[in-house]
Amino acid sequence: MDRFVRAAERPPAFRPDRRDLFLRDVMASFLPRSPVAPTVPETPGHPRNTPWNAHFVGLPLPPATGQCGRTVRDRRPGREKMGSSDARPPRAARRAGGPGPDDVRHPLADDLFRLAHHHLIGRPLLHPRATAYGLASALLAELLYTGRITVHHGDVYVLSTEPPADGLTHTVLDQLTAERGAHPVGTWLAYLAGSVVERVAGRLHQAGHVRRETSRLRVPRTVTWVPVEPTTAGWPSARLAMALRGGRRLDPADQGLAALTWATGLDRHVLDGAPARARDNLRALVDHGWPPMAELARLTHAAIGRSVTTYRT
Repeated sequence: MDRFVRAAERPPAFRPDRRDLFLRDVMASFLPRSPVAPTVPETPGHPRNTPWNAHFVGLPLPPATGQCGRTVRDRRPGREKMGSSDARPPRAARRAGGPGPDDVRHPLADDLFRLAHHHLIGRPLLHPRATAYGLASALLAELLYTGRITVHHGDVYVLSTEPPADGLTHTVLDQLTAERGAHPVGTWLAYLAGSVVERVAGRLHQAGHVRRETSRLRVPRTVTWVPVEPTTAGWPSARLAMALRGGRRLDPADQGLAALTWATGLDRHVLDGAPARARDNLRALVDHGWPPMAELARLTHAAIGRSVTTYRT
């Protein structure tokens, strides 16, 4: 009997209605954030919104919702899912036409390596960082021309994960794909620049175009990649110089190569002694060329300027 009396005197279980839940959420918004609770990054249009139960229980946060109940995606580098709208370029960039794989007869990085080194003795013609950033950009350009990536508004987007036939560009594409989502061109240039000179030189060495020579008189020892055939090594420079001096039309691959010579400062060597109209023709290629390649060249030029300035200071 006492058990029934105590049960009758027990207050009924509290069942909050909508008004109670609303007041609880409003009060929770003024409470301090728990220091151990995981946070959701703040992104434009999606402010931080911590659910009320994260302050009272030690459970992981569910996906945060922003305005109109939309789910806030974690946009930290490497967190976007492939195929999501965050990892794709705008539709206009995906539909933009351009040259195809058949338009590239010579690997851009190989030709830029030849341009950046003396065609007889292999001596570098540029600042080491300018050479590294230029070759990194040339590898991105090789993927750009084969339709694997695109460049839009300063970011690199992967369009296709189909592996290229070349082993070096295959490795670069794997690195781009592993870091899911779009990342700035400058970030990729700085990352690839660390080993790109040796990797491109290794590709040329494997093809029999250069040989490795190590200087024993300097400390530390320096490595020089000497061309095996000077005529082949000097052909990219001669090809661009003749076309730009004579106002001839360049094929799509050479247009990209010419844009990278401007970006790296190699135009001073290629157009040494050329009339002013040759430099005007080169600048026109950068200003009015294929938009993704022209943007890549301009971003490379800016990244080299920042890198060299930082190195000197």
